[in-house]
Amino acid sequence: MMKNKITSTDIYFVSALIALGSKLESVDKSDPRHMQFTVIPNEPHFQSENLPSKPAGTYLPIDLEFYENQWANAEMVINAVAFKNAIQQMKSVIHSK
Repeated sequence: MMKNKITSTDIYFVSALIALGSKLESVDKSDPRHMQFTVIPNEPHFQSENLPSKPAGTYLPIDLEFYENQWANAEMVINAVAFKNAIQQMKSVIHSK
């Protein structure tokens, strides 16, 4: 079964997922020392005035477990600038009230 949601306390892993195009769904700040971040795939979308917004069979679901395994095995390749921007975004989330 594919994972379509990941919850983690690791801001760098979550930042990597965001840099790869995932979305931050929620943040649990009930324990400020161990915040929980929930990430979901950001499904690609295509908009056109003449075509349906999501043609059947065009998109494959994104399996977050694939990225989780890549991260755990130190095999993930990511754009450095996107990763830096995602870390800054996560820091803003952490320090916001």
